Amino acid sequence: MTTIDYLQIDGLVTQECQGYQGMAKSCSYGCDTADVKYAKYYCELGSLAVFTKNDDIKKELRENGPMMMGLRIYEDFMNYGSGVYK
Repeated sequence: MTTIDYLQIDGLVTQECQGYQGMAKSCSYGCDTADVKYAKYYCELGSLAVFTKNDDIKKELRENGPMMMGLRIYEDFMNYGSGVYK
């Protein structure tokens, strides 16, 4: 199952509901605290779009907010220390 499949089929909860723990934890169908409502959010089927041009990416971010992205990395990435990876 790809990330897009997961977002379309299983969905996600908000950071307020289940915060990042920094380690794997068992699945939970409730929020970490009782004062936050449990609700899942899904990507709409057919909503995947691939942008490769900077202007298209900027426009999508301005109009629709955060986006998922992927990087093509090479063996030298394991030696990356800081700055902009090229």
